[in-house]
Amino acid sequence: MTLNEYPTELELQWAPPENINGKLVAYSVYYFIYPGGTPTKRTVLPAQTSLRLTGLQPYTRYGFYVTATNYVGEGTVSITSTGSTDESGTKAVVVIYFEKYTFIFAE
Repeated sequence: MTLNEYPTELELQWAPPENINGKLVAYSVYYFIYPGGTPTKRTVLPAQTSLRLTGLQPYTRYGFYVTATNYVGEGTVSITSTGSTDESGTKAVVVIYFEKYTFIFAE
C-alpha cells in the first residue's frame, strides 16, 4: 500500500486474456457496490490494462469485472474481484483475473 491523497479511489489492474478470437478493440470495466449494486460501465482502449476509479464512497466495498471486446461484441466476463475504499488515505489496488481461457467469438 502507498499513501493516496484521496480515500475515495481504487486502482484496478488486469492482464489481457490468453485467447482472443478476433482483434481486441476495448475493455469494458464494470464496478458496483458489493454485493447487490447496479454495475456502472467504463470502456478503455485495448492497450490500457489498469484504471483508477475516483469519486467512490469511503468505507465501501466494491465489486469489479472486466470483459474484452472485439468488433462482434463483449467476450467472457473475468472473475469478479472486490476491494474496499478506506477513509485512512491508503491506496488499494485490485487485481482482476480472467479465467485461463477467455474467448471472444467472431462471426
